[in-house]
Amino acid sequence: MDIINLFSGGAFAAVLGFMVFIYTEFYKVPRLTYRIIRPYVRGDEKIVPIIFSNDGHANATDVKIVIICNGPIQQISNEEIPENITTENLDQNTLKYKLDRLTSKMSFITYITLSSLSDKPISTVKITSKEGSGRQYKPLVSLSFFDRIMLIFVSALFGALIMFILIVVKTLTMSST
Repeated sequence: MDIINLFSGGAFAAVLGFMVFIYTEFYKVPRLTYRIIRPYVRGDEKIVPIIFSNDGHANATDVKIVIICNGPIQQISNEEIPENITTENLDQNTLKYKLDRLTSKMSFITYITLSSLSDKPISTVKITSKEGSGRQYKPLVSLSFFDRIMLIFVSALFGALIMFILIVVKTLTMSST
């Protein structure tokens, strides 16, 4: 009987530890993203809106954003954001932003005016913070009916395997006493 209590206590501690790991490593982290909106043309200039956001559940600190354009940058305008932001032109095609932090669920839009009418006005966007790097925003894709059925099946199979292991351990401990 002591082995079952020891096993169930260990299993509880393992599950609790796993849940804490998942919470701190995958949930309570910043999720930095950028989204390049379809540019529009005004005269002989192309204006490119880019949305930067932290969709995560924690603040991102020491945020750096580098934007490399396919053509000279003519003008930059940002919407008002409550954070301290500095803008620096590294060269005529490269722009760098620095923010002390990008709080959870916060976003801002920058508008870059280029003198080039290139089909792909932005070549590279890099967004990094002390907590990690960001990526281009991709909307979540819903699961197909088949994928949902398979997920339910695999979950049920995993649950049955755990129950089988517990029954075998209990049977073995009962037969040894």
